[in-house]
Amino acid sequence: MFKPFHSIALSGEEWVPQIEKVRLASIQDQSFQKQVDHWTTKKFGFRELSVRAYNQVLYSVFNEVTHFIERGRDGYLFEKYYRKSVCGENLISQSELELKLDSMNVLASLLADKGKKLIVLIAPNKYRFYSEKVDLECNPDQTNYGLFKAGFEKADYTVFDFIELFPKMKTEYPLMPRSGTHWSLYGAFMSATMVQDSLVRWGYAGAPLEISAFETDIHPRETDKDLHDLLNVMTFAPAEELAYPKSDYHDEKKPRILVVGDSFYETFYRNGIHSNVYHKESKHLYYNKKMFGQDRSTGQLINQHDVAIELEKSDVVMIVSNEVALGTFGWGFLTDAIDILNE
Repeated sequence: MFKPFHSIALSGEEWVPQIEKVRLASIQDQSFQKQVDHWTTKKFGFRELSVRAYNQVLYSVFNEVTHFIERGRDGYLFEKYYRKSVCGENLISQSELELKLDSMNVLASLLADKGKKLIVLIAPNKYRFYSEKVDLECNPDQTNYGLFKAGFEKADYTVFDFIELFPKMKTEYPLMPRSGTHWSLYGAFMSATMVQDSLVRWGYAGAPLEISAFETDIHPRETDKDLHDLLNVMTFAPAEELAYPKSDYHDEKKPRILVVGDSFYETFYRNGIHSNVYHKESKHLYYNKKMFGQDRSTGQLINQHDVAIELEKSDVVMIVSNEVALGTFGWGFLTDAIDILNE
């Protein structure tokens, strides 16, 4: 179809109904008319521009944002999904907690018997990191993070708790961006350097991860503005000086890593860590549902056979989890891996 004007697609997932083949029955019960009506609301001319203009008025005039985003002080955006974990709204039972912690120790032991390591990365929570920028209005007695943190102190594996580590890190550039929900690409890189130091110490990697050069930009890039993108407004994300490091990593000794992680690990793809620092056969099991290799744009649904192969060939298993996901920590991988290693 000829389009005289190019419109920028709206960000985020959106359901667009399909119009089924017209039938007399569907006309009589009006299901066909409803499908057409729903379809036209998603496909009318200049829709993207209209939506952005409408959202811009709500944002700029009435200080309103979409239902899953919270606007804090000084223009800081927060994804409400991460609020509930800070407020203790998704607390798991003591038995569930003990089962997960015990499973982690069992998995670490089984991997150690095969000369492999288990690493856990707890991603930062923006509500905690920028707590002065938002009113939480909650003070829970317990949270999943607090419970897991106490359990990790007795762990037989290595834990990088970036909820605790980030506030202690003195850096020139933001570790979490104003307009994004994840760690900044710079923050992800700095996190990876800490992991790499351990991999070198254990003998899996040949050299530390160092910044060879970096750019700074007042215009946030990629995931550093993912929340602003989801506002679907007409203006660009607010200016913020952010760093974008580069590494000229050429050491041939690279660990083969099996990562079980959420969207926080995607930044390791974006800044080249997964493809340049880790072995080319390293895999990412996204929420333990879909497996990605070097190419983050293509993946395949996982099965027990694939997981068994990767467990056998990988040097390190790394679980990357945000705070909310602690309630479902590992997304079923712990049980799967233990069963496979016990065969």
